[in-house]
Order: sequence, then structure tokens, then C-alpha cells
Amino acid sequence: MVSYMSLLMYGVGGIVVAGMALLVVFQEKLVYVPVLPGLTKSYPITPARLRLIYEDVWLTSSDGLRLHSWFIKFSPDCTASLHCYLKQRSEEWKKNKSKEATLDLEECPKSSKSYLNSYSIEGEILKLPLLISVFFSLPECSTIVNLALGTIVQKSLKNGMEKANGVVDKNKAGGERERWSLPSQGPAKRDKLKSPTILFFQENAGNIAHRLEMVRIMLQKLHCNIFMLSYRGYGASDGYPSQQGIIRDAQAALDHLSQRTDIDTSQIVVFGRSLGGAVGAVVTKNNPDKVAALVLENTFTSILDMAGVLLPFLKWFIGGSISKGPKILNFVVRSPWNTIDVISQVKLLVEQPILFLSGQRDEMVPPFHMQMLYAKAAAHNKRCIFVDFPTGMHMDTWLAGGDHYWKTVQTFIQQNVREKKDDESRLNTSGIFRRSVTNFFKNGR
Repeated sequence: MVSYMSLLMYGVGGIVVAGMALLVVFQEKLVYVPVLPGLTKSYPITPARLRLIYEDVWLTSSDGLRLHSWFIKFSPDCTASLHCYLKQRSEEWKKNKSKEATLDLEECPKSSKSYLNSYSIEGEILKLPLLISVFFSLPECSTIVNLALGTIVQKSLKNGMEKANGVVDKNKAGGERERWSLPSQGPAKRDKLKSPTILFFQENAGNIAHRLEMVRIMLQKLHCNIFMLSYRGYGASDGYPSQQGIIRDAQAALDHLSQRTDIDTSQIVVFGRSLGGAVGAVVTKNNPDKVAALVLENTFTSILDMAGVLLPFLKWFIGGSISKGPKILNFVVRSPWNTIDVISQVKLLVEQPILFLSGQRDEMVPPFHMQMLYAKAAAHNKRCIFVDFPTGMHMDTWLAGGDHYWKTVQTFIQQNVREKKDDESRLNTSGIFRRSVTNFFKNGR
């Protein structure tokens, strides 16, 4: 009898040990899910499918990995959108070096074909002897481009176009060809149009392409540029995901944005959802001088606390600051993501604004995790705002929240980023004026 009981105990113990060993070895597979079941690692769509003006950006992390990103540009007026769209398409056509180029009919619903000799963008003549679509309209822009028989006529119902000094060329067939160009925006106008830039960190499952529909609406509602990073091992990025690796990736993305000359680098907003919130909190804490504000949505207190949520038996062995178990296996967890410890350290010389967005029907991360993050941050930072959405689930809070969700984020950015920038500009102008007056009297006129 004793021998049977001993065998049973050894058997149960062996199963537990084997199970723990498997969890230790394959824990990254549970924390990071670059490929959703039934799908491939590649992008199902690109921003072009949603008619977004974007740039493929390749970064190199501090440990040498190649990372892929999309920089999606907000265009404040129709002319800018038309300019970017045409220039992007022209580069694609030139790169193809083909006698034919076709546009996606979903992007260009009205189409026919014509032979295009050239067109002008800000004085640059692009030789494109291609068979292409002649009619296409740009979304949200009341713009029609008509390419016909070597002639380009560009008309914007909103802002108008400029004829290039009334130049009329002769084409090979002997006919006349008018040259039209987009009005160039000077530096002053471009600076005026610069918008905040959102550095978006995604959840743990899938890739950045699966967030494009949400990003399209974000672009419309918030009028911001959006930078989407593919973590290592996700999408087209190299490597395998890990906590330290993803922190390096996030730093590379922020460094890239900080060095760009086509955005206002003082208006970078970090926006993280779920795992992305943990990433965003770390990169904001490490770079208080580069981040204007932080937004967290449905983020966990730590992976250690989430272990007991996803696999209840683990709460007796693994736990974070809010767990009551013995936590004897915490040392084997390679990606703890202790957001609750990081969030209290997120502040500038003045307090860093943080917005907490919580879906109260979150089926993955218990909503009290967000409440605890807020309480921890608010104890040290008076510029924290907590907003909950009663019907919001883990992945659809932005959708369930509707206009209230977007208005909340818009108001937060307006008050903490845009208006702060305006106040700083006024202070700088006032300082320059005071120095000028002082010098005037010092120098005796």
C-alpha cells in the first residue's frame, strides 16, 4: 500500500516538475504571439490598401537586429495628400521600370488607361512612359487627377493648383502639353502644419497590419502622425521577442522619431495597448526629455500577476506585487514586465501627463490592473487621468467607446501636448522680446 502511494506521489511530482520545466522553456511562446493561429507572419494588408500616405522605415536596434516600421503621415489639407500620394506612386512606378503599371482598383475606383509622358511636382519633371490609370480620386480630399494623352491636369476643389509659369510644351506627337505643379509649401507653412506624432506600441498577438483599421480612424480623429513599430520577431522584423529585446526596439523607434526633421519632435506621444503599454511605460521612463505624454490602454500590472490569471495554478508559484502566493518561481520568468513598478517612475522635471484607458469588460487583463496602475502613478503624479468604458473589451475598447473614446484622447493630447507647445512658443517669443528691449536700452538705442 505504501509503495503504491509512493509511486503515486512520485508520479504527480514528476508531472508537476515536467510541466514547470515546459513553462520555463516555452514561456516566450505564451507571452509573445507574433503569428495568430491560422495566419502567416506576413502582413495581410499595407497602409496603401486603406489609402494612407505612409513610409516604410527600417531601423537597426542597439544589438544589430533589423526592424520594420510604418510612418503614417497626417496631411492637414488636400494639397499635401495629393502631393504625397502622387510622389509615392511615381517612385513605385519608376522602381518597377515597366511599360505597364496598374493601380489597385480598391484604391482607385474610377479607372481607365492612358499614356503619360510626364508630370510635375514642385518643378520636378518625372519621366513616366507608363500605361496607368487616368482617373482616380483621393479619399477625404475632393481631388481629381486627370491624366490623358500626355497631359496632366491636376485640380483640387479645396485649395486649387498652380500652373507652372504658364509653360506649354510640345509633345512628340506635335500636340501641346500644359505643365501643372503643386504649390510648394514654404518652411513657415510646413512648421505651422506639423502635428503631434503618436509612437504606437501594439498588443502581444499578431502584427501591425492587424491594427491598421484602428490606426486609420485614429488618424482621422486625432490629426496626428502615427509611427507603428514591428517588435523583433513580429511582421517583417528579424529576431525573436524578449523583454530586453523589445525595449531595445522601442528605444530605436523613439530615437528615429527624435531625429526626424519633418515632425515636431517636442510633440511625441507614446501610446501603448496591453503589452504595448508595458513597453511604452519603460521607454517613457527612460526618455523623459523625448516624450511629451503617455497613453496606456488595458495594460497589466505585470506578467507575474498575469500568470495566475491565465493559468490559475501558477498563482501558487509565480506572482507580482499584488499576488499573495510564495512566488518561489519568479526567478525563472524572463519577461516579467513589472509595469506597476515602472509607472511610478514616469515623470519629467515636471510631472508627466498619463492617460489610462480601461475597458471594464476586458476578458484578458482584469480591469483592476489598470486601476492599480493609475493609483500607483497618481500617488506621485497629479497629471494622471483615468477613464473607463463600461462595454469595452480587451481588443475593442476603441470601438466600443465610440466618440467618447476618441474625444477623451483628443482632449488629452490637446491640453497636454498642443496647448503646452503653444504656451512654450508664447513664452519663447516673450523672452526674445524682453531681451530685445533690454539690449535696446543697454546699447542706448
